[in-house]
Amino acid sequence: MCEYCNHLEIFTSFAYTHSISRFISQSLEELLYNSTSSHDLDRYKCPSCECLRKCKNTTSFGCMPRILIFHIMEVDMKIWFDEIFVINKAVLMNIGKKEEIKYRLYGIVNYYGNSVHGHYTAFVRYGEVWWSIDDLLMEKVACLLNKNIRPFMLFYEKIE
Repeated sequence: MCEYCNHLEIFTSFAYTHSISRFISQSLEELLYNSTSSHDLDRYKCPSCECLRKCKNTTSFGCMPRILIFHIMEVDMKIWFDEIFVINKAVLMNIGKKEEIKYRLYGIVNYYGNSVHGHYTAFVRYGEVWWSIDDLLMEKVACLLNKNIRPFMLFYEKIE
């Protein structure tokens, strides 16, 4: 919201994508809490008054999206994630909800390399089975825990 003219922009989507940089916490719970807290922006160009102004940036949810996508921007960053992601009470308070909300991991895109060149692989859950995909090779995976996972993107689906 523009602090000068009080212009408010609202965007809606069935999915929520959030990019993670190394300067933000390395757990998904803290990331989501930080992203739903209010942040000050110093040089925002307001589309209403068309001037560079201070504004407050807040992400809020009328209802939690069906799909959560986390994009890890740093190729050498380690991030902690679980197959079941429970939205914690602090985040729920930020978005005005009381009931526990759970998401289940259904896809991972991995990136191996640096900012110039590298290689992508993926893990995809189909039913209760995880599959590893690497170019033309696709094979069942018994357990993700002991795999060399370097997530570039994490895909979660809301558990109804």
